Amino acid sequence: MLFVMDAERAEQYRGVPYLAPVIEQVKQMDRYAEAEIAAAIINSFFAAFITRKEGAKNELPFTNPIPESEQLKLSPEERLSSYELGPGTINMLAEGEEVTFGDPTHPNAGFDSFTKVMAQLAGAALDMPYEVLLSVFNSSYSASRAALLQAWRSFRDRRDWFSHDFCQPVYETWLFEAVATGRIKAPGFFNDPVMRKLWSQAIWIGPSPWSNRP
Repeated sequence: MLFVMDAERAEQYRGVPYLAPVIEQVKQMDRYAEAEIAAAIINSFFAAFITRKEGAKNELPFTNPIPESEQLKLSPEERLSSYELGPGTINMLAEGEEVTFGDPTHPNAGFDSFTKVMAQLAGAALDMPYEVLLSVFNSSYSASRAALLQAWRSFRDRRDWFSHDFCQPVYETWLFEAVATGRIKAPGFFNDPVMRKLWSQAIWIGPSPWSNRP
């Protein structure tokens, strides 16, 4: 895409992508977000652990759960070795057994502040306030308006560059062909460079900062 490639020196053929200065920060934010989501999912599982004291049987109670229809056929002593997890379920543990539950510690409380700081650093490198970068305007009206105006300074510079370095040359090439084929009458176009410049002048107008157009 031409409008996101910036040249660093004259005659440079291939430009530098717009996100090149912050590509590493964006990647680290993506990795951190994936790690936090994975940790939150893992810690959301309901985990119970049965600890056995010395002398207790070394059987795995949850390995082969016994259906309710089969439990009715068991003796009271055999039913004590059947464990289930469910709403309102009460299990009688065997002698020497104790149940403990996991205590998840995720999601990390510092995720929001970390993401905000990384967005601020990325916005500073891109000359864009982080409020505009994240589309989050939680400050006052004056602060939000100042952030938008600051961002539009950068947008306007890039729009002017795009119109002069891309749109205008394309228009001049089209006009040259149109005049040469006789579709457009432009006296003095090929004889006088000044007239050609006057015929090729164009004003490129984009949407205003407060326009509702997409």
